[in-house]
Amino acid sequence: MGSPNISFDEIPSSIRKPGKYFEFNKELAVNTLPQNLQELVILGQRLAKYIEPARWQGGTLNDCSSGGTFTGDVKEDIIVEIDAANTPDTFKWSKDGGATWEAETVDITGAAQTLDNGITITFGATAGHAVGDQWKFGAWPEPTVAKEVPTQVFSTDEAAVKFGYGSLVHLMAIAALNANNYLQLSICALDDGAGVAAAGTITIAGTVTVSGSLAVYIANKKIEVGVTKDDTAAAVAIALQNEIAKHLDIL
Repeated sequence: MGSPNISFDEIPSSIRKPGKYFEFNKELAVNTLPQNLQELVILGQRLAKYIEPARWQGGTLNDCSSGGTFTGDVKEDIIVEIDAANTPDTFKWSKDGGATWEAETVDITGAAQTLDNGITITFGATAGHAVGDQWKFGAWPEPTVAKEVPTQVFSTDEAAVKFGYGSLVHLMAIAALNANNYLQLSICALDDGAGVAAAGTITIAGTVTVSGSLAVYIANKKIEVGVTKDDTAAAVAIALQNEIAKHLDIL
């Protein structure tokens, strides 16, 4: 004799034999794969290619400026460093943040000198620098997706490549995917038009008297650097500007 079916509502009177009885209630079970029905479409400005200003990393003479029109397809992290103090001084440069060096002992001419993919640097003086004087800057490529073309994206890196590193829609994609990593996200970008980039100045003065941290807020984003007792204003300013630069392709 088989065991009788058991109702979850009541114990049937037909059960006479002592024991333990159970069954599975599948009425509310999901019989298919889970689905994420949350979708979001972002509308905002993309960001065209650009080369940021050279950031001095300290030393003897701060007179190097960046320029040109970037023609590359991927972001480049440029470092220019004085490698010999002669007449003229010479420099070396890297496009991958110093992991490798493209050229060394390049004479400073005082005119615009092309590095890579349309990137140029110009020194104000051909001599007077010290070995180790250094400048950093980034070059961002043209976004790969044209304006007004709805496009699905699956990561923040993909949003940066398709719509511009540090663009408004890139930052919006970061916020959206951080809030819900399984979001079905599409972006329709617009050109910036007559928009003007915000600008401001932070002045660091004095010498650090107590070790701690320095924090600033830019567009409601907290940017913080550690400081050590006796750090100079120049050292703190360099650390802060480098930390700010990290948030350009990101934030």
